[in-house]
Order: sequence, then structure tokens, then C-alpha cells
Amino acid sequence: MWRKLSRMSQENPITLAGLSLTHANWLMVLVLVCSSLYTSGSHASSNVVVTLSPIHSITSAITKGARDPDLLIDKQGSAHHLSLRPSQARMLQNAELVIRVSAGLESFLDQTLQSMGGKSRLLTLAAIDSSNLLAIRESLHLKSLGNHSLRNNSKHGGQAGNSDGDADSIAIDTHLWMSPQIVKQWVKPIALELSQLDPEYAELYQLNASELIQRLDELDKHIAESIEAIEKPVLVVYHDSYQYFEKRYGLQSVAALHDHADNRVGARSLQALFKQLEAHDTDAEQSSERYCLLVPPAQLEAGIVEQLTDNDHLRIVKTDPLGWHFKPGPDFYFEMMRELADGLSACAS
Repeated sequence: MWRKLSRMSQENPITLAGLSLTHANWLMVLVLVCSSLYTSGSHASSNVVVTLSPIHSITSAITKGARDPDLLIDKQGSAHHLSLRPSQARMLQNAELVIRVSAGLESFLDQTLQSMGGKSRLLTLAAIDSSNLLAIRESLHLKSLGNHSLRNNSKHGGQAGNSDGDADSIAIDTHLWMSPQIVKQWVKPIALELSQLDPEYAELYQLNASELIQRLDELDKHIAESIEAIEKPVLVVYHDSYQYFEKRYGLQSVAALHDHADNRVGARSLQALFKQLEAHDTDAEQSSERYCLLVPPAQLEAGIVEQLTDNDHLRIVKTDPLGWHFKPGPDFYFEMMRELADGLSACAS
């Protein structure tokens, strides 16, 4: 076939804009042109990088039909302790827009982007409305339980910011995405940044943003109704990631198995937890309370969880604030949050 085409090309050259093209060369031109038209017509060309899966999901819902944003941190990495792989470094090097939760969580980004020339635009979601910010709850960690009752550990952290956009100097709980209402506040600013980056898709981004806000309202309603339909359980969490969820839906955590630096508690702290749970169980006024342990599926085989599952005072709820067991994409956030709500309903039943 190629021999025949080559012979035809030599015998029948085509002239275009003063250039003589053989059939073979003309065929190659057509392929390249069509390929270029398909690429530019179906996807935006600029590069968008999002740090974490929940935020990547929200961004993907806004860009649906125009682009697929890159996810920087997968299940093999941690925003707390990230050492960039070559592929991640290339991703940031080519990025025109980087979206992160907060300077405190993804602190590595500032220096990294600056060392790469600082050409990327950086959108920090926590700075959109700092009046939402809550302080870290140090007292929730088992190592600080001591002789205090679990009830004394159940308060939310204090407000850490104000409506003027300035956060106080105290440590911030950065798991803001655990409240759909906070996430809803991020949708329009993300869509605006994307529209400025890809003006040709601005109308699509705004349309997707409106649909996403509606979905988030429906999700918020579903979770609220699920929680209201049960006798609210008391939470013991693997990592203190649920404060914004608790505040939104009237729940409370009383203990965390890991601190904010991901340090695991020891045997002595676990024994303190067991004693506190047993004391609650024998209290007539609180005997009907249900305790739910929120633990990522990947940690179910860990020794610390096995010790807790042998205790009659806790029921396990499989959930992960980063949803690593779900496939990244526009539906990721909704699947993750519904799993949490449904798990709490099953725990309390």
C-alpha cells in the first residue's frame, strides 16, 4: 500500500500556496490539521493543578466538558509530609493555575512554586472567607485526655478568623471541605479563576458552577435529614478531620487516635479511652449513647483499630476525609460525603 502511495506521490504532486506536496505529504498535513482541530475544540489548553482529591472533584465538576484538571497528591502522598516525585514536579512546572486548601496544609507549595519562577496563579480556598476557620482542637487527642472526662473534650475549636479575611495566629483546622456549605462558597471563585484562564469556556464554567451549587445544596439537605433521623452518636475519630462536619450537623467528637501531625497514640492513651467509655456505659443518664469510630478503610487492619474493634462500646464507620477508595472525578466528593452520612446512620441504628 505504502509503495503504491509513494509511487502516486511521485507521479502526482499537489501544489498548495506555492509548495509542491506529494500525496503522502498531503495526507500527513491533513492528519496533523485534524488532530489539532480536535484537541483545541474539545479541551482547554491551559494547565490546572489541584492539590487534594475533594477539591479536585469540585474543580472537575466545574470544568466538565472543557478540561480534566490534574490531581497533585494521590493516595501515595500526604499534604502534611510531601516529597515531590518527578511527575509531580513537572505537573507544577507546567501549571498555569494551582488550587489548594490553605497555606497551612499545603505549605510546601509557596517555596516550590517560587523556585519554579512563580509563573503559576495560586488560589487558596481558605482565604476566600476566613470567618469559617476553626482552631485545631488539641484537647481532643487521646494523649491529652488524662483524667478529664470525654465530655470535656467535645467542644469545637474557637473561631480562628474574621470576615475581613485575616486569620488569627493560632493553628487552623484545615479540613474545611468536610462542610458542603463551605465548599459551596468556593464554587464561584474557582469558576471565576478558570474563566479568566480560559475565556472561551467561561459560559460553560458558569453553567457547571450553578449546577454544582444546586448539587451541594441537595447533598447538604440529604446529610442533615440523615442525621436528624437518628439519635446522634458520639464520635471517636481516627484523625481529627471532622470538626467542620460536626459543627454543621450538630455532632461531636470526644477523642482522636492521631494528632494533627499524624502521630499515633500509645497503649496508655488507649486504656484511658477504654476506661472512659466503660464509665459512660455504666452511667444511667448516658447508657443509650452510641459511640462511632470513624476510620479509613485502609486502616482497618492496623493494630490500633483491631484493639478498638474488640471493645463493645464502639461501632466502626468506614470513611476517609480524603476518600482514597473512590475514583477521582466530578462525583467523588458526593460519594465520599454520602458514605459518611450513611455510615453514621447505620452506626446509630
